Amino acid sequence: MSLSPSTTDLLVELGGAAQLLAMVDAGERPHAVKHALSLGRYTDVSAEQLLALNPDLVLLWDGGETPRLLAQLQALEVPLWVATPKGMADIPRQLRDLGARLGRAERGEWLAKQFTERQAQLTERYQRVVPLRVFYQVWHRPMYTLGGPQPISDALRVCGARNVFAALSQAAPVVSPEAVLAANPDVIILGSDDAAQNTRFWQQYPQLAAAQKQQIWLLDTRQLERPSFQMIDAVEQLCEALRKAN
Repeated sequence: MSLSPSTTDLLVELGGAAQLLAMVDAGERPHAVKHALSLGRYTDVSAEQLLALNPDLVLLWDGGETPRLLAQLQALEVPLWVATPKGMADIPRQLRDLGARLGRAERGEWLAKQFTERQAQLTERYQRVVPLRVFYQVWHRPMYTLGGPQPISDALRVCGARNVFAALSQAAPVVSPEAVLAANPDVIILGSDDAAQNTRFWQQYPQLAAAQKQQIWLLDTRQLERPSFQMIDAVEQLCEALRKAN
């Protein structure tokens, strides 16, 4: 069973959809896993619920699930496969590792190789002499961004940019508007739905480079935020968007 969208994506990409017994709900399901039982939202999942289903393996993302549930499953010695992606280089490793666990090592190796090759191609294609400074706003209240240990920080580097908060060690730190103004990004990427409000908020700071250049953008970041093989397509889309920036 799978307790996060990204581990479900990995399972489907490896051709193991038929092996999926149950999954958490997080938006529209891929057709290949329509048969799987619903566990509700990951915050509602209990160890007792999982034990009753007697899974051979539970897939989860360290950070997506509640720490309490993860600790409970470890204490109960439930078979676990835990994804811990800190950068894009971890995704090929995870494809190989999970592929081997599922009896799909050849598929995992092929996907890992394809991902690595495409990442190298994108890096060569989109590099800049002076990287773009990017503020990636996950949410506005409180103002969440992404720190350094994140695949998306790597994605920005691939695209010839840098996360202005990459030096922060937290995966999803809260920052202040003052900190953003001090970082003075060339581009602000809005990941939340309230684009109009957030765009107006940053436009009130004419000293901000992104406001001066009219580079405050709402991008569909859903796939970018789900680290699996499909992320490489989302990275290419990000690179194309940033290619237009100055």
